[in-house]
Amino acid sequence: MNDPQHDFERFREHLSVHGNGKLVRAVAARAAIGNWRAAMYSRDDVRQLLECWEMTTADLELVDQALATAWRVRAAAYAPYSQFQVGAAVLGSCGRLWCGANVENSSYGLTLCAERAALAAARAAGGDAFLLLCIAADTEEPISPCGACRQWIVELAPHALVAMIGSNGAERWCTPSELLPWAFGSRMFHRHE
Repeated sequence: MNDPQHDFERFREHLSVHGNGKLVRAVAARAAIGNWRAAMYSRDDVRQLLECWEMTTADLELVDQALATAWRVRAAAYAPYSQFQVGAAVLGSCGRLWCGANVENSSYGLTLCAERAALAAARAAGGDAFLLLCIAADTEEPISPCGACRQWIVELAPHALVAMIGSNGAERWCTPSELLPWAFGSRMFHRHE
């Protein structure tokens, strides 16, 4: 079973590059609760956890908004071939949200996944300090990014958390390095003398 206190501390440590402000703590708290939620604890249990972390449910509103945005943007997906709609939302440390949906192509290799669409939109808008990438699909289990998206996440949002959301409310939260251990990076082709 997941330990929410342990998850909160490790997620907060992962996000510490962004400081230890209210939004960082909210993302870490919501991630810990999301991983823990599968155990079906009550709202009172969640409230008590938040009190221990000196937070309230109101502190989590922006994070919950990011999750809802990922779920809602699925409707904008262009998926005539697979009928598999995926939505994604990126939350910046500034509190701004960017979103994307999967866009298929009859030449399947040209398909753009929701995660890459959201990250590209965020970068194009000048975002670069990302706290959270949410991914939502109508799947029983939380949706997991494909390998190409994992590489994008590791490169463009290495200090973010990744929230994977399924249709029945199931959630799985992790760091990019947990999603793609031993990722390829620029350190592999830039030799340091």
